[in-house]
Amino acid sequence: MFKRILIPLDGSELAERSLPVALQIAQAQASELIIMRVPLAEKMMTSYPAEYSLLWPEQSLQLSQKMSADYLQQMLAQHESTGIPMRAMVVNGDVAGGIVDTAAEEEADLIVMTTHGYSGLTRWVLGSITERVLREAHCPVLAIRDGQPLKHLLITLDGSYLAEAALAPGFSLAQALKSRVTLLQVVPEKGLLDWGQIEKLDAKKESEIHAEVIDNAYLHLEELVNQHAPRGLAVKVEVASGSPAATILDYIERHQADVAVMATHGRTGLRRWVYGSITEKVMRGATCSMLIVRPHFQE
Repeated sequence: MFKRILIPLDGSELAERSLPVALQIAQAQASELIIMRVPLAEKMMTSYPAEYSLLWPEQSLQLSQKMSADYLQQMLAQHESTGIPMRAMVVNGDVAGGIVDTAAEEEADLIVMTTHGYSGLTRWVLGSITERVLREAHCPVLAIRDGQPLKHLLITLDGSYLAEAALAPGFSLAQALKSRVTLLQVVPEKGLLDWGQIEKLDAKKESEIHAEVIDNAYLHLEELVNQHAPRGLAVKVEVASGSPAATILDYIERHQADVAVMATHGRTGLRRWVYGSITEKVMRGATCSMLIVRPHFQE
């Protein structure tokens, strides 16, 4: 599924933590890797014998472009022995826009990047560059928080077709990384469906309806596994009850999920899982990496 993978780098060791994961995916799926860097013009002092000189922004950008190209060539040389097709690109412009535009122009199937990185005084943090890429990229984005192995993927669903757009990329990533998978659907404790008359029911009847909805969710998840999970992939299904974002975050912590996989949109009744609400809350609160998928179809 991931035939072309884009890896944005900024010259830092933190940003380079995305490379081992990208290489592992590429090795498993015969992917091409594109490493890229966006040079930035900054005020820069250079030393000469007995004096210092301040470079103007144009001079600084030219020097930064050359340094970026040299750095990327070093990265290519370091990983030449892997035999994986790799090429480098120096892209001018703002960092987030350059990443998103390059992914679209190169028809990348996946962007792999760290959520933190430094380039001079520039910081890549969830909430700025990474968040903008997650919000605007046309393809799935794997945002890596640390260099730990990704052994347990948690794919979160809400019962909608849009949320299920995360299944194929999630299963593909798990297969490439040889990870186990959990499908988790969170059923709200109240207001399960759009039933206005539920308040008229006694507590026992409401409890029975809630239990039936949970049972149906289990059956649906098992059906999704049978239909979409690759052979040999270890997949577990779970249904939990509670507030979606809080329940997902709690599950990540208790079961030590390494990657949470979510679609940016999804609907359950009148409730909407949108980037900016549940997905954003999980991204900001999770201690694990994230694979964010933007569905290409409209509900």
